[in-house]
Amino acid sequence: MLPTFERGDLVVVRPASQYKIGDVVAYQHPEIGVIFHRIIDFDISSFVMKGDHNFWLDSHQPQQHEIIGKLWLHLPSMGGVLAQLRTPRNFTLFITAMIGALIIIDFQKKPKRMKRMSETKYNPMELLILFSVIAIAGLVLGVVAFTRPIFTVKDEQIPYIHNGVFAYTAEVPDGVYDTNTVQPGEPIYRQVADRFTVSFDYAFITTETSNLSVSSQLFAEISNSSGWKRTLELQPSTTVGDTTSLVAVVNFTDIQAFIDALETQAEVQDKTYILTIRPIITLDGQLAGINFQDHFSPDLLFTFDDLVVTLIQPPAEENPFFPQTTGMLTYASTATNTLPILGFGVSVPLARMLSVITLLAYLYSLVILFLLVKPKRAQAVGEVSRIQMLYGNQIVSITSFTSPQNLIEVGNIAELAKIANEHNKVILHLEHSNIHHYFVQLAEITFLYRVLITQNLKKLPEGKVS
Repeated sequence: MLPTFERGDLVVVRPASQYKIGDVVAYQHPEIGVIFHRIIDFDISSFVMKGDHNFWLDSHQPQQHEIIGKLWLHLPSMGGVLAQLRTPRNFTLFITAMIGALIIIDFQKKPKRMKRMSETKYNPMELLILFSVIAIAGLVLGVVAFTRPIFTVKDEQIPYIHNGVFAYTAEVPDGVYDTNTVQPGEPIYRQVADRFTVSFDYAFITTETSNLSVSSQLFAEISNSSGWKRTLELQPSTTVGDTTSLVAVVNFTDIQAFIDALETQAEVQDKTYILTIRPIITLDGQLAGINFQDHFSPDLLFTFDDLVVTLIQPPAEENPFFPQTTGMLTYASTATNTLPILGFGVSVPLARMLSVITLLAYLYSLVILFLLVKPKRAQAVGEVSRIQMLYGNQIVSITSFTSPQNLIEVGNIAELAKIANEHNKVILHLEHSNIHHYFVQLAEITFLYRVLITQNLKKLPEGKVS
């Protein structure tokens, strides 16, 4: 679609209720996939398509239901940018940059949300469980990702079409045909024309990039039912790009000379011979960067006798003037292996990277959590030691305690000790589930002070009454 659209551009199409001449649309070709071309004509049931840079019409005329949509948005070179973002490295860098930008914007707009973690209320066990779940997910992802190969080899197919167009004409006197020129499909009477001009246009059609040289030759072959044949070169070999045009004159006198030599020397006489016009197209080069070789050699057949040269019509579904062959270039392709995660295909290298990042983040969170909890633990341990040092002679350790109905919790040990002194009572001490309980029991009321020790602390020595 040069020069308006170039490879690497991003085009977005959307369905429309109707399409008109001049619209650029994407349609589904039944053999080579999605094609992006322009509508140049249409009838009741189908559309005639053509690429802006092509001199031939598309061989397939799509119907309304085969059109995906017409051009809505065109972004030059953006398709190449998106293709680069699909690689694991670039995608990871892009996501990291986006997250970093969002964090910076959020910090700038809401500075009041910035608090030191040590001032934030949290439950260490809940955080540990959350981090552990994330770590397990990362570990599972890592096991799967590191047991899968990074690359996978599979067969890829590139469709292509050999497209040809035959035509022939001959100059004749006025009065025999409607015009003084024989049109393709009409018989040529040898009494009014001793030659005719034949042409063949060739195009190689593909949606992929190609760098091909095309060698082309044109031959005329006369043969009979017994297998005898003679070949006349009409145009010698020439090498051009991926399109070519061949034009040559077939002289009936030259063809008749072959027949006369056969009938005179071999004493063979056939009333009717077959005249074959045969182009030979040979392609060599690269298709989508893959080495490619192929050939295309359609035939245009005529009956040839003393009176008339007549086109041989093939079966009804074939058009002798528009030969076409579809082919597939199959090659082994190395692609990045992917893992299906939450409905998305995540590449194995990216999955491995995410796994490692998750596990490192888990270890980092454990260190941070330990540093945050340690001061609180040390503070609690220091509190128990302080109580033991100051009030050890008033403390009696017990192994069980029945909670009374009237229980009042005091804010510090000094207040509890004051109550004990005023009522000449001892301070009962019970350690249970990492909580140190200190009681003073009166007749109707029990006063309580508690100290929490967070995780796996050794039991403190019991106090004794002096």
